[in-house]
Amino acid sequence: MYRAKIDGDVEVSKCPIVYGKGEVGYELIEEFFVDNSGIGRDSESALTFQQFLNHVKKGRYYGIRNVGRFQVYIGEYKKKKHVEAKMEEGNQIFRLARLIEHEQVKRLYRDNLACQGNLDMCKVKIKDGKKYTKLDVGGSEKYMIDKAGEIYGIKAYGVINKKHHYGNLNTINEYNWGGYVAIKK
Repeated sequence: MYRAKIDGDVEVSKCPIVYGKGEVGYELIEEFFVDNSGIGRDSESALTFQQFLNHVKKGRYYGIRNVGRFQVYIGEYKKKKHVEAKMEEGNQIFRLARLIEHEQVKRLYRDNLACQGNLDMCKVKIKDGKKYTKLDVGGSEKYMIDKAGEIYGIKAYGVINKKHHYGNLNTINEYNWGGYVAIKK
């Protein structure tokens, strides 16, 4: 997500693709239909970039929800309050979840497989447990993180596989999370 620093922030043009349902911890406020060809007119149904900038508010978050040939849908978001505290205490786990989502979506667009059904399957949910924090990707449990921050695969739902080790929360950038399982770069 890109957080607007001022009203009408032109840097919002760098907002990431978030594929329709936003990211973990954000709530959609409004969606804008915006021209991305650069040749749109004020009289068309899609907002020109300048018209869109009139809606950009300081402190709000922006992400591209859907991409068409000449237009994009840009979502305006705010952080969910209960997640903000969770982000501070588990910031590294939250960062890993966002990284997995981002790399999964990037792979789908690269491989031309970015239909809504596939994009929905990139959604990562964080589930806290007594021994492990579980990361579900697309509704299926995929990774488990122990209290020391070590990341493992699974044998079955709720069963850790210590033979499938993917580093720790301090080494998440050393792995590519876009495939079926993480691969060391």
